[in-house]
Amino acid sequence: TIHVKNVTTGVEDDLEFRDYVIRLSFEFNHLIVITTNQCFIYKANNWTAPHHMDLKESNVTLILQCDKHFALIDSTNVGLYSYEGRLLLNIKWIGMRIESLNSDTISLSTDSIAVRDANDMKVIHFIDTTNGKIMNE
Repeated sequence: TIHVKNVTTGVEDDLEFRDYVIRLSFEFNHLIVITTNQCFIYKANNWTAPHHMDLKESNVTLILQCDKHFALIDSTNVGLYSYEGRLLLNIKWIGMRIESLNSDTISLSTDSIAVRDANDMKVIHFIDTTNGKIMNE
């Protein structure tokens, strides 16, 4: 159970899940909750009707959010999703090492993802979030 309270209005709500909650992230007016089997996407003004999707991989290690979409990083993929739960694209790049990704090595914005190269810490890859391609150096 996650207890939610709006401190300005005093409205409270309990969000109950049948599986264990593994990760959560609350940014850009959206709460992303990862359980052992599913991803729930709540809009801050509507706690009763979340979007949800089944997860292929249950070990999500990182959630990145921006105003238009969010990324889930697990042991095999970097997936970019809409806040309606639709997969937009899987992100890949040359030399990709998932195990080296954390909040210090990857960042998400509306139009791009920036990733520090695992082999050369002086190199940062910029990937376009509309098509998944590396942007010009």
